[in-house]
Amino acid sequence: MRKVFLIIIFFSSQLIHSHKSLNGNDEYQISILTVGPGIDLVDAFGHTGIRIIDKKNNLDLVFNFGIYDYNAPNFYSNFFKGRPIFSLGINRFNDFFDSYVKQNRKVYEQIIKTTKERKKIIVESLIKNSQEENKYYIYEYFEDNCSTRVADILINDIEEIKVDLNKKTKFSYRELIYSKIGKNSIGSLGIDLCLGSKIDNKITTRQTFFLPEKLKEFLEIIEDNNPNLVETKLLYSPNDPNSYKQQNIFKPLWVSLFFSVIIIWLTFKDFKRKKQTKILDFLILTTLTIIGILIGYLWIFSNHSNGAMNLNILWANPLNFLLIFYFFRNKKSKLTRLFLNFLIISIFVVIVLWVIQFQIFNLSIIPLLFGLLIRYLYLREIY
Repeated sequence: MRKVFLIIIFFSSQLIHSHKSLNGNDEYQISILTVGPGIDLVDAFGHTGIRIIDKKNNLDLVFNFGIYDYNAPNFYSNFFKGRPIFSLGINRFNDFFDSYVKQNRKVYEQIIKTTKERKKIIVESLIKNSQEENKYYIYEYFEDNCSTRVADILINDIEEIKVDLNKKTKFSYRELIYSKIGKNSIGSLGIDLCLGSKIDNKITTRQTFFLPEKLKEFLEIIEDNNPNLVETKLLYSPNDPNSYKQQNIFKPLWVSLFFSVIIIWLTFKDFKRKKQTKILDFLILTTLTIIGILIGYLWIFSNHSNGAMNLNILWANPLNFLLIFYFFRNKKSKLTRLFLNFLIISIFVVIVLWVIQFQIFNLSIIPLLFGLLIRYLYLREIY
């Protein structure tokens, strides 16, 4: 998964020559390249490619499923809808490798020592998939990305790797995400708000391959059991092992705590004066409505399948805007009180669902939920 669009080396004559050479020769080496995480969020999960070396014809290429173009038509709208278009590109190995060395990211190589016949099948599959009519695919961050595509090729074409990949692990998608970007980060906040309870289910070994690192670890296990099949090498390692970690001072938990304190403080002032700070309620309800609309869109209308069953919608309800009209008209009614009761109950439901781990919510909403609960209880008393 690359932040910067790699220059694809599709010099027509060379590409045609490369394809012919690979198809006509069994003397190649196949290896999996795993790139460690980078500083930016888009690079936090690493990257995977397949390296093909044809020594006889002096070819050293990387088949790279992580190609995307920011300038492509409707790129951002397709990404938001859950239909971003990625493609399989071909890079010279030196270009691929040097780009990640410049980013100071680890690069591992795992040589696959399978039969000549199976190597030929893999190479022919890669060539076919790199053709113009086949190279594009709809990217899906868990089920169909640069790492899962490489894993599919290995699993489908190398008999020795077809072990029990459908066994449940101790991991969920969300837990593996946290292992890369941390719980108290902007990235995890965005993911936790947009994706629902489906990503809290325990996943199979094969499903863990959405992370390049997990595919690498799986191949290392294969290597331990069969050293004649896999050979792992570290091609590059930065001097500072923590150089890839994001240095982000902005922590959502502290921001949430700050706003929660303001909500509680203003609620206490309102209680003493027996008044209502309507601008505060306007800002709270408007913000929650916008978040709720986003959650509802991702759940119902987008192609983000893991956006379904997102119970953040209980505390960020898109219908919150209805209360704004009642508050600014000073209209007290049973409906207002009933809706406030519903919002209070929803917060307790979120807490229960969190405790039983039906859905894991973001760490930063803890103080916010407490602030909202205090505010809703006060509004219930005055309405």
